[in-house]
Amino acid sequence: NVNNLILAEQSLGRRIIDIVNMVQIFKQNICFGCGFGNLAISLAKQIPKSPVVLVPEVVRALNNHKYYLPTPNIFFSTLAETGLVGVFLLYSFFISVFLSLSKLLKNAIHMNSILVYSLKHFVLLYIILSFYDSQLYFPYGLAMLGVSVGYYYQVKERFKHENTNR
Repeated sequence: NVNNLILAEQSLGRRIIDIVNMVQIFKQNICFGCGFGNLAISLAKQIPKSPVVLVPEVVRALNNHKYYLPTPNIFFSTLAETGLVGVFLLYSFFISVFLSLSKLLKNAIHMNSILVYSLKHFVLLYIILSFYDSQLYFPYGLAMLGVSVGYYYQVKERFKHENTNR
């Protein structure tokens, strides 16, 4: 029983409550969601109608504020805020960075291949963790993603110049 799990393990229960209610918000507008940046207000309206039991921490949060700050989760937050369109665009970006680094790895020399291999697997872990956590919002996650994209474009330009000079 999900309600017993939520009450027994309240930290996990809070995540379950948030995910269930984010899915409910997503169902209300599948294509575009509730709008970027509107999740806290939408959750404050949705959670009182929650299909699962609420832990005391959630009830206190709702009573003290006009908005509700959910537990961090990239996938479900993006799904509720931007719908299928936003999720498709976000994960298309992640996958394109991963595939670009994979293509770059074929042409990299040994020292560069170590860095490219590391960046490629960082992006893969970033994608996997996005279903559970929100590393996207933390500075070190953004910095590593920026390094991955920047490195790809820098090396891509170098390969382009080397190929035209031959």
